Amino acid sequence: MPSPEEIESILSKYYVVSPPKHVFMLERPAVAFTDGLAFFRGLAPSWRKDVAIITPQGSDETVLHEALHNNFGLSEIITDRAAKVLIMKHRFMERHPLIKDLTPKRRVHYELCHGCKLCSDLSALLIRSPKGASPQHLVLVE
Repeated sequence: MPSPEEIESILSKYYVVSPPKHVFMLERPAVAFTDGLAFFRGLAPSWRKDVAIITPQGSDETVLHEALHNNFGLSEIITDRAAKVLIMKHRFMERHPLIKDLTPKRRVHYELCHGCKLCSDLSALLIRSPKGASPQHLVLVE
């Protein structure tokens, strides 16, 4: 799972993708019981375009994937391909500091939230956190 600093670093590189206002980082896996058992890497509630949820199985690509869902509402297949291409740019720039310093960035900064209404009412997002798990809630500072 990416750290808050990694999330800021990833989203600061893309002007087209606006960062979600609320990012929840879950401590335990998000699971769905369908025909089998499905683990989610991340979630973007379609009724809340300002929320992204990252699970422990999530990676740096998951951050972009969920932001693309929030911004453009693309299908899963298109979003998956777009996130793979965009994250390659991020990984290339991380390996080459000179190029990283030359490319323009925007300021993306998240702060840890301590008890806002959305944080206390995760059930409004239909998220049931397991007992003893307290998700981290990051809020975008504008």
